[in-house]
Amino acid sequence: MAGSLDWVRVSTNEGAVGRLAPAPADSFALEEFFVLGILREHEMYGLEIVRSLSAHPDFGIHSGAGIIYPLLKTLVKEGTLRSRRVHGTPRTYYSLTEQGKERFLALVKRWASINDAVQSLAADTRPPA
Repeated sequence: MAGSLDWVRVSTNEGAVGRLAPAPADSFALEEFFVLGILREHEMYGLEIVRSLSAHPDFGIHSGAGIIYPLLKTLVKEGTLRSRRVHGTPRTYYSLTEQGKERFLALVKRWASINDAVQSLAADTRPPA
């Protein structure tokens, strides 16, 4: 997402574990990860997605409609999600495309990698003497 700063592991010339550096702008967005994750089971309409994310404060994101609706439009435009309007209601339902399912699995792997890096850093910390 625009304006967010993510971090990725960068290899050193010596082949050492590496260091953390800012990720490219098109990299992992936490909001995208959770939106794709909740849509993997069944389609939902926009407000339903916002409420679902808001019901889980442990996700660590503040996902109001001002963030989620533009993200949904972007994901539809990219082919990650499909949308369909239901006649008689102002609702647009969203579901994952095959590309969206692949994107979610790629984000799961990326998140696992980031988690491993955090765990590694946490394991290296020792209380001050």
